[in-house]
Amino acid sequence: MRKLIQVTATGEEHGCLKVVANSEQTDGFNNMKPETKAKAEKMKKEEAKIVKGRYINHMERNGKLEMPYSRWGGEPISMWRFLNGFEYDVPMGLINQVNGTYFNKRSERVDPNTKQVTNKDSRIKQHEFVAVGF
Repeated sequence: MRKLIQVTATGEEHGCLKVVANSEQTDGFNNMKPETKAKAEKMKKEEAKIVKGRYINHMERNGKLEMPYSRWGGEPISMWRFLNGFEYDVPMGLINQVNGTYFNKRSERVDPNTKQVTNKDSRIKQHEFVAVGF
């Protein structure tokens, strides 16, 4: 994975900040059944594709996300910092991980028919990547 650091006008670095070696050794999916191994290899190949995406923070206008990423055993660990509204070239697996994260928000609602307060749990997405250029 190539290391690409972007810098804002104020000097804040973002993008892939650091890549370090992983101490865990890969086994190449040798412990899996052949049909499961084929699926895992296909998934690994799809998740390694580099795609362009724009990071959006739904809660904070100037929000950011800092996270390490290493999807499969033995792969290098990369440290990422994403700033709201910027475009990045990132692995598809990282986008799937960020877009699949939600948290629950509990809200109260008044039912217009019975005038009683009901609790409704809803899923909120704070961080999201959207496709750019396709």
